[in-house]
Amino acid sequence: MDKNGQLTFFDDPLLQGINEAYTFIEAGDFTQAVKKIDDLMTINPDYPGLAEAYRVARFWESRKKAMQELQKGKDTADFLMTQWEEFEAFAQNRGLVWATAYQKAMRFVFSLLLSITLLHSMTGKTQLIICSFLCNWELVLLGWASISILLKH
Repeated sequence: MDKNGQLTFFDDPLLQGINEAYTFIEAGDFTQAVKKIDDLMTINPDYPGLAEAYRVARFWESRKKAMQELQKGKDTADFLMTQWEEFEAFAQNRGLVWATAYQKAMRFVFSLLLSITLLHSMTGKTQLIICSFLCNWELVLLGWASISILLKH
């Protein structure tokens, strides 16, 4: 609360809850995202973004087991790309493309694809450098030029 006793957006438990669900989606923990969203839906099923987050989390949760059964590397990357194409069609048909949950799922999928692609083809010191950048998506984007320079040497 602020000094006048008024609630702020940060005092809203639903906002905090949906942000937590977004964090789960971005981390690829779709089961926890669905559980969190289910809890929030019992409070207010019409809360903005909740239905979209549920659809996104359920889509990827239903594919998580198949992803885990694949060999790491090219098989996983191929599966992810195929599923991403299906997800794009799913999201277009349901108007999810502009939803925050869609953006979080995109970060998860493309971060994983990037790490698979880069780490599968590298070893040693280069792999360690890439891993440190993959810990934070924004650093990967901002540091792409730096990585390119390091890989040339």
